[in-house]
Amino acid sequence: MPGARIVEQTLLDDYDSYYYSRRRQTALPVLRVKFDDPMRTWVYVDTHTSSIVAQIHKYSRIERWLYNGLHSFDLPFLYVRRPLWDIVVLVLSAGGIALTITTMLPAWRRLRRHLGRA
Repeated sequence: MPGARIVEQTLLDDYDSYYYSRRRQTALPVLRVKFDDPMRTWVYVDTHTSSIVAQIHKYSRIERWLYNGLHSFDLPFLYVRRPLWDIVVLVLSAGGIALTITTMLPAWRRLRRHLGRA
């Protein structure tokens, strides 16, 4: 990172909120290096191969929470406790189905009533 100063460097023996794997296949340990560049870049370096395995900036951290956190429900306290994740997703899915049905039934009745008049 030319012109950027290292703010923090940490050796990670376990996954964090941005460098993780559901099936624990991503390389560990890794060195996480944080820079003071305008994009606040974080670089993850595999300690065995000395290669960069991930580079994350402030927008990818936001995207991680908005997309993966909400779309896949990849929340750190849930994805490490798989049965709990399944239960939460099933309950939310059932709630979505119930909401859909309770919205569609009155709409279908109203549509039938209007079609009956025509």
